[in-house]
Amino acid sequence: MNNSGLQLFVQLMNLASGLVFIYCLYSVPSQIIRRLRLKRQGKAVSPMLLIIRKLFKYWFFTALILIPFSLVISYLALNEGGLSGSEIFVPLFTKVFVGNIGTTLLFGYVFMKAKKDSWSYSAIEEKISGPLKATA
Repeated sequence: MNNSGLQLFVQLMNLASGLVFIYCLYSVPSQIIRRLRLKRQGKAVSPMLLIIRKLFKYWFFTALILIPFSLVISYLALNEGGLSGSEIFVPLFTKVFVGNIGTTLLFGYVFMKAKKDSWSYSAIEEKISGPLKATA
């Protein structure tokens, strides 16, 4: 794979990570507010333990995909730069492996939200009773 193809992959991953980060900046607080509002109205909300379990599940799956993929791309880029194996190990571990832990958490959150209809108590109740009305 040539250097321009590698740079394209890296730029696409950075773009996707940036979009996911911006989405999570909006979505996480709005979901917390929505959850508190529904709970105060006496409607069904998913237990917090279920949400945390689902988040860890999707975090794990995205980490299994994203971290090895990022390690391979970074290894190829550093190897093309003429670095030896011992010089490559430290940046791969510190910047790619450890650095992608937070990124995979955000991607896991997005995938969890995408599959919310299949496990969320409030989403299941919404299907049964109709859409939730917005209250001011």
